[in-house]
Amino acid sequence: MALTIACLLLASSGTRAGIISSSTVDTRFGTDGRANLQGLEWLHLSETAGLSRDDVTNNDGVAFIATGWRYATRSETETLITSLWSGIYDGWSADNFAGASWFVDTFGATFESTDSRFFNGLNWSRFFFGDIGECDREGFAVLSCIGLVQKALDAAGDIPSLNVTTGRFEFAYSSNPNTIQGLGWIDEEWGADLGVNAENDSLPTGLRMGETASLLVRDVPSPATIALMMIGLLGATRLRKTR
Repeated sequence: MALTIACLLLASSGTRAGIISSSTVDTRFGTDGRANLQGLEWLHLSETAGLSRDDVTNNDGVAFIATGWRYATRSETETLITSLWSGIYDGWSADNFAGASWFVDTFGATFESTDSRFFNGLNWSRFFFGDIGECDREGFAVLSCIGLVQKALDAAGDIPSLNVTTGRFEFAYSSNPNTIQGLGWIDEEWGADLGVNAENDSLPTGLRMGETASLLVRDVPSPATIALMMIGLLGATRLRKTR
């Protein structure tokens, strides 16, 4: 019995398709960056891409909410996205590339451009999060917080962004035709909290687009909880056999 429980524990704690947690992915990026997953399990964006928030909430064709997943709160989302930020520029910049790339590569791109004239290799991840109406000034129950993280391999021109530390717009990316250096986009009003303002953009909960997914999370059960669940399942199995 002990061996069976141990095997079940290993199976339940291993890497699972579509689930992102500190035990399934490398949270490090760049030189010394680390994504803050806050001890939660996060669902890969490909699982809900193309579904509206209404679809997910109503378990229309999927059963994530019905099986224990929930929308990441605004605080959880901002903590994660801000942990990927370089600490300087609000928007596009070369030093936002490492963090933005980690998110898009780990959570999955919901949009990939093959014909952008300005950006080379543009990918983005766009997602619903938070409580409905939370990110709208009027609190409309048909609008949801929306997040967006982007990366590109290069741009055809220089790009200015707001330097949060100085409050000035500066050239945060300098295009070099001879070098591909990469640039990333992390923005105050699209899922991050950079200390510039408290607003976040929102989109209708009924929006159904391939470029938009849902940021879902769930608590990670402790090993003790999993063990108790396994013992209960084994006990129930034995009881059925003795009847």
